Amino acid sequence: MATIEVKVPDIGDFKDVPIIEVHAAPGAKVSTEDPLITLESDKATMEVPAPQAGTVRELRVKVGDRVSEGNVILLLEAEAAVATPPKDRVSQAAAPTPPADRGPANYGSPSGVYDTIEVKVPNIGDFKNVEIIEVHVAPGAELEVEAPLITLESDKASMEIPSPVAGTVAELEVKTGDRVSEGDVILVMHTGEARVGAAIEMPPRTAVQPPVAMPGDLHAELLVLGAGPGGYTAAFRAADLGKKVVLVERWPTLGGVCLNVGCIPSKALLHTASVIDEVKQMAAHGISYSAPQIDLAKLRTHKEKVVGKLTGGLAGMAKARRVTVLEGVGKFLDPHHLEVAAKNGGVACCSQVSDQKINNDVYAGGQRRAVSASGFPMQGGKAASDSC
Repeated sequence: MATIEVKVPDIGDFKDVPIIEVHAAPGAKVSTEDPLITLESDKATMEVPAPQAGTVRELRVKVGDRVSEGNVILLLEAEAAVATPPKDRVSQAAAPTPPADRGPANYGSPSGVYDTIEVKVPNIGDFKNVEIIEVHVAPGAELEVEAPLITLESDKASMEIPSPVAGTVAELEVKTGDRVSEGDVILVMHTGEARVGAAIEMPPRTAVQPPVAMPGDLHAELLVLGAGPGGYTAAFRAADLGKKVVLVERWPTLGGVCLNVGCIPSKALLHTASVIDEVKQMAAHGISYSAPQIDLAKLRTHKEKVVGKLTGGLAGMAKARRVTVLEGVGKFLDPHHLEVAAKNGGVACCSQVSDQKINNDVYAGGQRRAVSASGFPMQGGKAASDSC
């Protein structure tokens, strides 16, 4: 078996990222895409998967090490490719011609036409020309709704693009390594069969009813209240471990105070102020500039673009992990049920999957003070906070 060096792949602009978890050990057998290490920057947590199957021969890193693109993680004894047996040549006599009085040949289904649609890249925030790192389908494949089609990877996050409808893949328009943006065609799909000459009966339209509060509208193995840095990190990690997660946030975008109105907007503006200050100091070097002209509208637009790029990346990560996100204010009805009051007046109720109760919940309320209620013990008398 050949021994290969497994290195840190392209992780965007991130450098010297700390390793917070090592999943492999010398002698361990790994399969393709098994996680090797987990990295955590100040913006996101990401796993580095095995590029192929094999046995770990030597581990070159440990928890706490800092790595960048190209650093060696481990030595892997790659498994040899399984030899493909020669194909058998099959021959079969043609079926006899049917008698003339039997009618035309039957090919297994009535003649008809298929409803064909183009499946395109949906809204993925401000990301453009994002690389496709994996294609999950092939022509002829039958798909269910929400089945993954492709996986995209930007410098901020990885996200899966799911199928919007059920059907059969007719043509695949992309391949691994292509770069796509919103609106690019991924594939052409047959969504069903409509018989020629047969009228298609549409079901009668029904009036949209307002949402009704019912215990257990949504069920979760883990409920996270608050989508700040503490909340979304817990939600994403639980989803990576296979849990069904519901994330409740009162803001229309994820990230909490830190990303929306606190740390990140402040740092964007402070960076601009720092540049102005550095320019003033250049006078001591014999280089002087006139007083800066400040356009507050453009300055706000710059700040909002910085915030939008990060919050858009979080939305993509939540969708890729199939985390259910509810916008609204959460209120515990009892120790096992949470009611979410949305801004549009709708009400949803969350409970745990197996017995209609929430047995696991994470409170990440940020800068708002948590009040201990009966039946909700706080660890050490304190509540978790994601305030920066």
